[in-house]
Amino acid sequence: MKQILVPVDFSPASLNALNYAADLARSLKANLVVLHIYQPPSSIYAELPLPPLEIEKSLEEIDKKMQELKRDLAIRTKDEIQIRTETRVGNIRLDIQDLVDQLQPLMVVMASHGAGKMERLLLGSNTIWASKHLICPLVIVPKEAKFKSIARIGLAWNYRPLKDIGPLNKVRELVKEFAASLHVICIMKNASERLSGKLLAEATQFQEEFGDLKPHYSFIVDTDVTKAILEFSEKNKLDMVMVIPAKHDMIERFFHHSQSRDMALHTKWPLLSLHE
Repeated sequence: MKQILVPVDFSPASLNALNYAADLARSLKANLVVLHIYQPPSSIYAELPLPPLEIEKSLEEIDKKMQELKRDLAIRTKDEIQIRTETRVGNIRLDIQDLVDQLQPLMVVMASHGAGKMERLLLGSNTIWASKHLICPLVIVPKEAKFKSIARIGLAWNYRPLKDIGPLNKVRELVKEFAASLHVICIMKNASERLSGKLLAEATQFQEEFGDLKPHYSFIVDTDVTKAILEFSEKNKLDMVMVIPAKHDMIERFFHHSQSRDMALHTKWPLLSLHE
């Protein structure tokens, strides 16, 4: 059975990502697994672990929150999907990785921002970690994004050779899973790249790989790749943007570019990151 894994920390951004994942799971007829990892804080005075009774009390409170979430999600999804909650005591990154290895989910859904003060300004460090290390597709949900049917997917692509064809196969699988149209966005920093033999050769191979999907291709000349993707997404009313980032700072730029003075757009598109 298809499963979608959602780590939560109870922050507003995290809960919004959870609601998005629930609606997504319902549309795909997938099970939903909600994960919370509790990391016990150290004693303020002695820098020692909290007493077992304090940890037990915290876990009881977390369990109540998780059960409330499960009830709310059941109502939201009209009991059409199976919802499982799991609470672990441990390390956030290690436990997410462990559960991904165990479940082999269709995708992981995480919020673009975390609960900490610094992570309200910077992309959640755990989300950045996930984009670098999780092999399965990662959907990063902006804090104000709301789910609607995924009918139009954009794939940001610079026609660079990949180490293997796996990510492109995954793109094909997901586009078919969503029954969506695919819009391939090729951003070039100068017009001369458009006529280069290398680009034309790679474009031909790329089109052969995706011929069965009948994708729409757009070649855009812009020195600001992130801005070009956002503007294209707005103009073409995309529901999701896929990237296969060679450098993961692209993911950070995607969510923070809209805050620059010269950018009127607000980042509202979920970003689906595929590990190369």
